[in-house]
Amino acid sequence: MHFAFFAPSFPSHVAALEAIAMVLVARGHRATLVHRPDVAAFIRDPRFAFEPVGADTHPPGSLAPVLARAARPGGPLGIRRVVADMVEATDLLAAQAPDVLRRIGADAVVADQMEPAGPLVAAYLGLPFVSVACALPVEREPAVPLPVLPFDYDPSPRGLSRNRIGERINTLLMRPHEAEVARWADRLGVPPRRALHEGLSPLAGIVQLVRRFDFPRTALPAHVHHVGPFRATEGDAVPLPADLQRFLVDEVDGRPLVFCSLGTLQGGRLGLFQTVAKAARRAGAATLVAHCGLLSAAEAARIGADRVVAFAPQRAVIARAAVVVTHAGLNTVMDALSFGVPLLALPIAFDQPGMAARIRHARVGLSVDPRRATVRRIEAALRTLLADPGWRGRAASFAADIAAAGGAERAADIILAAVRGRAPVLVEGTRP
Repeated sequence: MHFAFFAPSFPSHVAALEAIAMVLVARGHRATLVHRPDVAAFIRDPRFAFEPVGADTHPPGSLAPVLARAARPGGPLGIRRVVADMVEATDLLAAQAPDVLRRIGADAVVADQMEPAGPLVAAYLGLPFVSVACALPVEREPAVPLPVLPFDYDPSPRGLSRNRIGERINTLLMRPHEAEVARWADRLGVPPRRALHEGLSPLAGIVQLVRRFDFPRTALPAHVHHVGPFRATEGDAVPLPADLQRFLVDEVDGRPLVFCSLGTLQGGRLGLFQTVAKAARRAGAATLVAHCGLLSAAEAARIGADRVVAFAPQRAVIARAAVVVTHAGLNTVMDALSFGVPLLALPIAFDQPGMAARIRHARVGLSVDPRRATVRRIEAALRTLLADPGWRGRAASFAADIAAAGGAERAADIILAAVRGRAPVLVEGTRP
């Protein structure tokens, strides 16, 4: 079969879906990502085919300002600009992807929950599709705050009221995108929908979490599967470069290692890296910072960490860390828990506040608002995480869950069962 993939134009989402695509390819199927030309650069394996759309209106180089706005959304005006970029992406894909899918002979769609064009196009073409949550799942329940909200889990009347208010504010901010989704549903003649959670697959949903890490849920559809992180099968085999091996042996010198990464979008925050490095030094820890190529050499030299790199084999480094300081991106959080490493979250945007709330809820780490991240606050948090072995013990308790969840291989099993059977694939032990 030939699977067409839809994703938002972010490297982390493409990388997660690529892991699933490569399992499908290894089983004899074809996988193609459809997007604007710049997104092709995020694909690492040439077996994951790419079909560009919008080359005339979205030429190479035009994605950079979109990513810059997403990295630093700022206040309401900045968020409105990010939402406008989402509108533009959905419009492009909904308009041009149907012809592409017909031309390549797509048999089914794998759709990231954050890009509603996938379900729209699948419904229009009559193709089966599966929804994938590369970030926190968007399925709604009254007691579960939206992923973009920093609220802790609170099913009391006060918590439910707070969640409703948060949803209303989110609806106001997302109104332009919801209107665009509704417009395309009407134009394509498919069932009406507006918000992201209204266009999810009736066959199967796949979540890049383990169930126990999410907030308690009571109304999740029976066809939503938690399979843990999507990772390439060779991910754990990536060795540490020789210079990092020497750093860990010769320079860490018995101190606990703090690994700090703010991801592929937010890695340009020099000031925040400097604050973390200074706080870790005061806490008696060695610090390794990875800025994902978003700082110049001169800027990187000003961080003040024991070692600064553009990129590091993340899982190999995390396996040797005492604490991971992160923007609370799902990929990094799941990697840390798979090695039983506690987290200090500095949530910046998107679903990161929701991930930080789940870190607190599971008691596998702490969080600090990056807008109020002083050296003193981060030092206090690091000292707390380093001093009490309970944090590592609770983080380690998730490692077995993640190892048993199935990851990309199980995701592929579910996708194939859903597409072949064209019927809901239920979680074992549940009823529709």
